[in-house]
Amino acid sequence: MRAGCLVGLLVASLYVISSVGAARTKYKMDFDWRFNLGDVSGAENYYFDDDDWRVLSIPHDFVVEGVFNETADINHGYLPYGIGWYRKHFTMPLDARNKAIWLVIDGTQTSSKVYLNGGLLGSHNTGYTSYYFSLTSNPNILFGEENILALRVDCTNPDSWWYDGGGIYRHVWIIVSDLVHVQQWGVWANSAVDGEISRQGVKAYADALITPETTIVNEDSKQASFYLIQEMRDSEDSLIASSTSTSVIITSGGNATVNQEMSASSLSLWSIDTPVMYTLRTLVMVGGVEVDRVETPFGVRKIAFDPSLGFFLNDESVKVKGLANHQDFAGLGVAVADTLQTWRVQKLKEMGGNAWRCAHNPPNPELLDACDTVGFLVWDENHRNNVDADGIADLYSMLYRDRNHPSIVYWSLCNEALCNDFNTANGQVLSDIVHSVDPTRPVTAAMNYGWETKFPTVLDVVGINYNTGEYDILHKELPTKPITASETSSALSDRGMYYMDSTGCYLSSYDVNYPSWGATAEDGWAPVDEKDFMEGSFVWTGFDYKGEPTPYAWPNVNSHFGIIDIAGFPKDAFYLYQSMWGTSPIVHIFPHWNTPIGVSVTPCSTTSSQQKWTYSGTSSKAAQIISSDGLCVTAACSSPNTGCMPLTTTQCDADNLDQMFTYSGKLFKSSSNGGCMDLWNSGTNVYVGDYKCDGNSNQNWVYDTSSGHIISSYDTSLCLSSHSHVEVWVYTNGASAELFVNGNSQGIQQVAENGHAAWPQVLYESGTLSAIAYDSNGNQLDSASVETTGTAYSIALDVELGDRDSIYADSQDIALVKASVLDASGRVVPTAAYTITFAVDGVGTVVGAGNGDPSCHEPDKADYRTTFNGLARVIVGQASAPGTIKLTATSPALVSATISIPVVAPPTVDPTL
Repeated sequence: MRAGCLVGLLVASLYVISSVGAARTKYKMDFDWRFNLGDVSGAENYYFDDDDWRVLSIPHDFVVEGVFNETADINHGYLPYGIGWYRKHFTMPLDARNKAIWLVIDGTQTSSKVYLNGGLLGSHNTGYTSYYFSLTSNPNILFGEENILALRVDCTNPDSWWYDGGGIYRHVWIIVSDLVHVQQWGVWANSAVDGEISRQGVKAYADALITPETTIVNEDSKQASFYLIQEMRDSEDSLIASSTSTSVIITSGGNATVNQEMSASSLSLWSIDTPVMYTLRTLVMVGGVEVDRVETPFGVRKIAFDPSLGFFLNDESVKVKGLANHQDFAGLGVAVADTLQTWRVQKLKEMGGNAWRCAHNPPNPELLDACDTVGFLVWDENHRNNVDADGIADLYSMLYRDRNHPSIVYWSLCNEALCNDFNTANGQVLSDIVHSVDPTRPVTAAMNYGWETKFPTVLDVVGINYNTGEYDILHKELPTKPITASETSSALSDRGMYYMDSTGCYLSSYDVNYPSWGATAEDGWAPVDEKDFMEGSFVWTGFDYKGEPTPYAWPNVNSHFGIIDIAGFPKDAFYLYQSMWGTSPIVHIFPHWNTPIGVSVTPCSTTSSQQKWTYSGTSSKAAQIISSDGLCVTAACSSPNTGCMPLTTTQCDADNLDQMFTYSGKLFKSSSNGGCMDLWNSGTNVYVGDYKCDGNSNQNWVYDTSSGHIISSYDTSLCLSSHSHVEVWVYTNGASAELFVNGNSQGIQQVAENGHAAWPQVLYESGTLSAIAYDSNGNQLDSASVETTGTAYSIALDVELGDRDSIYADSQDIALVKASVLDASGRVVPTAAYTITFAVDGVGTVVGAGNGDPSCHEPDKADYRTTFNGLARVIVGQASAPGTIKLTATSPALVSATISIPVVAPPTVDPTL
C-alpha cells in the first residue's frame, strides 16, 4: 500500500507549499522506486528490465547501507561510495494533458542525471540544492500510460570533507497546474514591522506592511491576461489582510513579476519564544477564474545587527546560542525523516540553544520548517564561493527556495576552504546576487583566516571561526562591521567515557579535550558571552556525525565533536550548555558511580589495602602487577607514543601480554607495547598512564616490599592505588555546589560564570554520589545524584517523540526508541555492553539502529545493536496503515522488554503517482 506524507506537523516540504485544489496538484513521488547499487548500462531506457531490482522508498541513502572498510575514506566515515540507479514507474493522469507539469527534486547526492522515458531531462552536479525540470512540453511524457523516471546518482567524488551519503536522499515531487501559474519558488511573502513594537510578557505585537512579490509563468501558446489575489491568513484560516492586483498581460512563454502591498494591525511577531506563523494565499485569476493557488507559510519579525551591541530580534537584544550541524543521524545516514528534524531542533532548544547553522550547505527543506515552528534561528549556508554556472544556480536555488522562512537570519556565502581562499571577486558577485534577491537579511561567511584581505568588505556580518583572540582586534579594525563567532570550540568527548583510551579511540567526557584550533566548551563560550559586540556563536557541533574522527582514525568512524552523540543521546556537555545558556535551575553530576576501572595515585599509606601490590618480575622477567583485590594492571594501548590514560585494572589473565611488565628498579615497562608507566600531574588532575619511555622522572617508581608492597612514585608522597580516587565535576548555574558521598560532605566549591565545580580527588565508596547547588545567598536551588548500580538484569524501552504521543501512518514517519540496560532496581548500568535484537509486530518495521559509539562497526541498517555505556537506539516506523507498532527487545542474558507505539492516520495525505 502506498500513502503520502502528512502536510501538518512539519508542513510538507517545499517552501512554496501547494494547496491541493482543482487548479494545482502536488504529487509525492517517494514510493515504489526500484534501485540498483552499481552502474548499469542502458538503465535510463524505457524498456530496461528492472524486475530484479530492489523496491524501496525515498528519501534513501545507499552509502549508509554499506560495510565499514578501513581502506575507505576516513573523512567520510570509512563507508565506500559508489553509483546508484533509481527507476520509478508511474502513470500521469489524462487530465494533466495540456497542463503545466514540472518535476522537483529536493536533493540528490552527489552528481545526478535525470531521464524520462529514456530522454535526458538534465543533470545536476552538486549534492545539496533542490532543482526542477519542466515536463510541460517534453515530447517523451505519456498520459494515461506508464512513464519511467530514472536517475543515475554518482557519489564517487564527494563534494565535502565529511560524510554526505549518496542517493535520492530528499523528497521528489511532480506538480501539475494551469499553463498560467506561479513559478517554482515564485512567491516571496516579504514583510516588515511598521511602527512601534508592544509586548505582553514574551509576546510581541506590531503593525506590519506585507509586500508580496510573485512571479507568474505563461507556458501557453498564446498570451494571457491575469490578476492576483493575495490573502494573509492566520493559523485558524481567518483573513487578516488582502490585496488584488491590476490585470497583467503576459506573453506566450514569458513571465511577469507582480508586486503588491497590504497592511495588517497588531500582528503577533515571530520570535524564539513565540514562533507565530501566517499563510500567504496567492490566487492566480484568469477571466475571473482561479487557475492556480499557492500557500506560503511566513512569519513577521524585525531583525537588526549592531556593530557594538550585537543582534536584535523584535528590538530586543538576543545572544545567538547556536550549534553547527551536518545532516546525518544514526540508522538513517543523510536520509533523515521529516519528524526527526523537529525532534533534533527541539532537543537543542531543550539544551538552551536558539540557532542552527547549516554546515556547510543548504539544508533539507523540512529542517527549516521545523525551525520556523519550534522557534530557532538559522544560518543558511551556500556550499561554495563559486561563480561558474553550477555555483550561481546553487545560490539562486537556496535563496528562492528558503527566503520565506522567518527563522533564517543569515545568508552565508561559504565556509573556510569552500570560500576558495576567500576570493573577493567571487564573493562580490555572490553577495550582489543575495542582496538583489533578498535585501532584508545580511550576507556573511565563516572565515578562519583572511580578515586582512578585502573579503570582509563584501560581507554585512563578519563570521569568525575559532581564533577567539582575534575578536577584539577585528572589532577595532572593522568598527562598522557586526561580528559573530561562526564556529567555536570543537571540544571533543564521548558519552559515558571518563578516561582516555587511545586503543579503542575514545575521549574523556570531562571538558578538557580539544584540537589545536579549538577550545574547551567553557573557553569557547566565555569570550563571546563577555563581549556585547559579539552577536553570539555557533558551537561545533550540536550532534556527532560520521567522518572526521579527530584526533583518531580507524576504528573510529564518526566524530567526537557533538554535544549530543550521533544516536541522539546527550553527553555531559549538554548539561554544561544548559547551565550556561538556560534559565531554569540545573545540577548535573558526573562521572557515573560504578567501580572506577583506572589506577591512580594517592598519599602513601602502609595501611591502605588499595596500595598493596604483588609483583615478582625483574628487568628481564615480565610479571603481573596484582592488586589486593586480585585484579591486574593492564596497559591496553596500541600507541604509547600517543599514550593512554589512565591505566586500568582488569581480571588477571596469564596469557594477556597487556598485563605483563618488566621492572628495572625504576621503570615499569609494558611487554605488549614497550611503553612505561607514567605519572601525569597537571597541577589539577593526576593520572597514571602508559606512555613512551622518555627518561623523565615521572616514570620512576619504587616497589617497596618492606613497607607493605607499595609502589611509590618519583614524588615519594604519592603511591600507586587501585580504585581509589575519582575526579568529580558538577555543572550548575548556581553560585556554588556541595558534593556528598553517601551523605558525607566533600566540601563546597564556588562555580565561576560559564564554568563548573570540580573535586579532583574524591575517595571512592560505592553508594550514592550527590550534589546540591546554592544561589549566591546560600539558598538551595536544585540537587542531583548518581548511584552505584548492580549488575545488568533487564532491558527498558522508552519512546522519544518530542511533543507527540503517536506517529503517522504515512509510510515515512518514524519513532526514536531508547533501549537501556537496567539493574534489578531499575537503574541504567552505565558501563553495560549487551547486544540487543529488536523485532516489530503489527504495523511498521525496524528502520535502523545506533548507539553513539564512535568505534562501533555494526551496520546502521540492522535489527540489532550493542549498547554503548548502557544505551542503544532503535528507529521504528514507516507504517503504511494505522495500528500499533509492538516493539520487543531481547538479549540472551537480560530480561526482555516490549513497548507499543500508536500509529494514527495523518490529518492530510499528499496524492501520489
